[in-house]
Amino acid sequence: MHCRNRGFAFSGTEGPFLDLWSALSIRIGGVLQMKNEICDDLLMGLAERYEQDPGQFMQLSQQSLASVLVREAVAHLRNEGIVEEEIRGVIRLTARGYMAFKKNAAASLVYTN
Repeated sequence: MHCRNRGFAFSGTEGPFLDLWSALSIRIGGVLQMKNEICDDLLMGLAERYEQDPGQFMQLSQQSLASVLVREAVAHLRNEGIVEEEIRGVIRLTARGYMAFKKNAAASLVYTN
């Protein structure tokens, strides 16, 4: 017997949990990838500002602040000591964050070449 429920396929021999777990794993993986891309984009913009003026804060847009993924990415970077948050949505790269960014950027160049 085979039935469909909310886009997930459930078969009688495997049970519902295998297919549900596979579907959730794919969705969670996609969310994590998006969060990593958001972190990368934030770091790129912050690094550019840091090179111009290390003390300059960047104001995130209201649209960005409305995104749970952006807020989680900022919280992750803040907890790692990579960014400093003056008030909610106003952030800058720390010296430690800039060093880590440059190190990762150099490693990426070596890896791609």
